[in-house]
Amino acid sequence: MREIMRNLPPEVRAWIDEKELRIGQNLNTSIRNAIANETDFVVILVGPEAVNSKWVRRELDWALKRETDLNRIFVLPILLDRDSLIQLPKKVQGRRYLTCADFTEAGVADFSKRLADELSLLVASLSMLPRWALESEDRTRLRERVRKIALRVADDQEHATGKTRLTRERLELIVSSLDSIRKMELLCVYELRFGKFQSVILLEDIVKPSLLRIEVTFLDGRKWTHEIDWASRPFRHLQEEYGLGDHKYEVRDVFLKGIAKLNDAKRSELFSGIQISGCSFA
Repeated sequence: MREIMRNLPPEVRAWIDEKELRIGQNLNTSIRNAIANETDFVVILVGPEAVNSKWVRRELDWALKRETDLNRIFVLPILLDRDSLIQLPKKVQGRRYLTCADFTEAGVADFSKRLADELSLLVASLSMLPRWALESEDRTRLRERVRKIALRVADDQEHATGKTRLTRERLELIVSSLDSIRKMELLCVYELRFGKFQSVILLEDIVKPSLLRIEVTFLDGRKWTHEIDWASRPFRHLQEEYGLGDHKYEVRDVFLKGIAKLNDAKRSELFSGIQISGCSFA
């Protein structure tokens, strides 16, 4: 499995328990949550060890239940040993599978390419599903995935590694997952902290009873004036639902500084053309 992972292209991110779980985490809860919320597909390597493992059987049951809920292909069998296939549930036996029989370096590299190609086709097919089939999955899973990424980034900036560094790709995933209201809120915090209004209004000078009037301009030219009641923790959704803040900051500076590094064109694209065109005390 590790050799296959090493040969997969960077856009294919594999979730493996020994890499993703931290010491002390509950295995059952964490793996079941990963299957339900963090993966687009579950790949099962069908061999003697797998079919005789109670853990693998349990994870396969969870994945098949998730497949039923999604009403689409979710479980992808990789055949290592033909005799082991008949020991799997019949709903898995009867489907197309990929075979990996050559475990030389060249063989594994070739198989990894075939697997990546198949995954690309499956991901492309998702966009052809009817919208109703994707909505409930997308909203919940994407928000949870973004929240986990954001929390991981926010928790470990002093010693950021490949997993916890706020890369441009992670920032784009986070911002693009927000709806228009949340994008407006995040952009507002950015403009107040590091953008065009940082020298006009200081966040630390805003007292709790204050009302802040925000003027928003959308890409199509529409304008909207929004009054923010500071006492109501107006940006709490960015913290609580998307993990961008903590008990002290509703949006951590690491995310705002990441936005500041974008050029104007990219920032406008990422925020769907939304602009904070005015900001004043009401």
